[in-house]
Amino acid sequence: MAVYCPRCERQYPRSLLEVGRTLLCACGATIGAAPSRVDRRRDQLLLGERADRLCRMILSSDTDDVEVALERNRVRELAESLFPDRMDLYEMIYESRFDRLWQQFRSVAETDDLDSAL
Repeated sequence: MAVYCPRCERQYPRSLLEVGRTLLCACGATIGAAPSRVDRRRDQLLLGERADRLCRMILSSDTDDVEVALERNRVRELAESLFPDRMDLYEMIYESRFDRLWQQFRSVAETDDLDSAL
C-alpha cells in the first residue's frame, strides 16, 4: 500500500513511515505528520495567490471563457489537495467570489456584445 503526498500527490511506500517517522517529499511537504503552522500558512498563501490570479483572469477581457474555466478547475483541485477537510469553507469564500466576479464583469460583457451585434 502507498502513501501520497498531500501537495503534489507523489507516491511513497508505506514502509518508509513506520514507527512514527515522517518523510519529506521532493516538493517540500511533510508526509506522515500533522502539517506544521508554516506548511499550513504556505499552503494558504499558495491557494490565495492562485485564486487572485483567477480573479484577474475573470476581470481581463483578453482571457477566453474556456481558459477561465480551466483555471477555476485547477484552483478547486489545488484546494482539494491542500485542504480536503475544508472544502465547505472554500465553497463559501472562493467559489462565491468567482461567481460574483463572473456575473459582474463577464455577464455584462456578453450582454454588451449582443447589444452591439443588433
